[in-house]
Formats: sequence, C-alpha cells, structure tokens
Amino acid sequence: MPTVNEFQSLFGSDKVNLELTTVNGRVGLRITDKASNNSLFLPAAGYRSNRDGKHEELNKMGWYWSGTSDYEGNAYCLRFGIYDGNISTIIRRRELGYTIRCVAE
Repeated sequence: MPTVNEFQSLFGSDKVNLELTTVNGRVGLRITDKASNNSLFLPAAGYRSNRDGKHEELNKMGWYWSGTSDYEGNAYCLRFGIYDGNISTIIRRRELGYTIRCVAE
C-alpha cells in the first residue's frame, strides 16, 4: 500500500493534475501525470461503518488506507470529498472499513 508520504507528495506536486470527476458513471479523484499523461482513478467508494456495517458516503467521499501507522497503531489514510473538494491525509482507527489500493514498485 502507498505510504502517507507518497499520498502527500501527490498534493504538492506540480507534476500531476488532481481532478474530481466521473469515469464510467463512478465519481472520484483522477490523478494524471503531466509528463506521460498516465492516470490513476480512485472512486469515491465511501466506507463500511463499524457500527452497523452499512456502506456510508458512496459517491461522496473517498477513504484510502496508507501503509503508515502512528505510534498508537492507528493508520493514516487519504481522504477526498466530492462535495467539498478537499483532499488531505488524516489518521483513523484501523477498524473502519476503508478502501485499499495496492501499488507495485
């Protein structure tokens, strides 16, 4: 899984474009490399609630786990909001049902 530093490097980079958009009927975040025009699409998949197991915030929010933990064992995640346009990394408890996006070296 990407590290929190890898997620954060996308936000401040002038090498990529970040765009909240719709692809094949799915709302999400498209990250496009300016040099190669290659892109990665992260759907706003919401999350699975740990209270009642319901699928929350589908097509409204994207929550993606990183491979980085804090000193208490909580993990950092990438968060983006379709309705507010915010993209950030935050710390969350591991029992929340967020999306995992694996990457290859």
